[in-house]
Amino acid sequence: MASEIGPGTLLSFVCFQDLTPQQAAVALEEFEPIYLKPGQVLCKERDTENSAFLLVSGYADVTKAVPGEADHRLATLSPGAIFGEVALLTNAARSASVIARTEAEVLRISRAAYEKGLAHEQAWALKFLEGAAQVLARRLVAANNQLIGVVVDLREWEAQGHGPDHREIEELRRELFEHWAL
Repeated sequence: MASEIGPGTLLSFVCFQDLTPQQAAVALEEFEPIYLKPGQVLCKERDTENSAFLLVSGYADVTKAVPGEADHRLATLSPGAIFGEVALLTNAARSASVIARTEAEVLRISRAAYEKGLAHEQAWALKFLEGAAQVLARRLVAANNQLIGVVVDLREWEAQGHGPDHREIEELRRELFEHWAL
């Protein structure tokens, strides 16, 4: 499944499209290609490894553990996706697992390589930071919209005589929004 990974591979990612071919070639030296088989786990929730990834080809599922249930699929990633950026940027444990759905190729950037790029003000590192910020902003908007939907559904359910009382829902909403405002 291995494809030819060159500077053009990086330039195909939105966050790197403004790089020159020379800048992309410099950046590519910092990325490690990884080839995955279907079902292979790339990163596991709660792991402390802090690299980020670019999905070059194939598809991968992002899953989250749900106590007492099967893992919940949060998303299916397609070529062009950036993921693992939370662990890279915050040095925190993985917030979800990523498992190859099909054969897949990814490019891995370690925190050390990324920090070196930032320290040397390399264009690729700054572009990656901007791209990661955009990904996180889109995810936050989507999560906010989902949260509002849950609150609305719970209020409707309560109005029909089911579920927690209005005070519990408001407390949940307040806690989540105050926590997210940090």
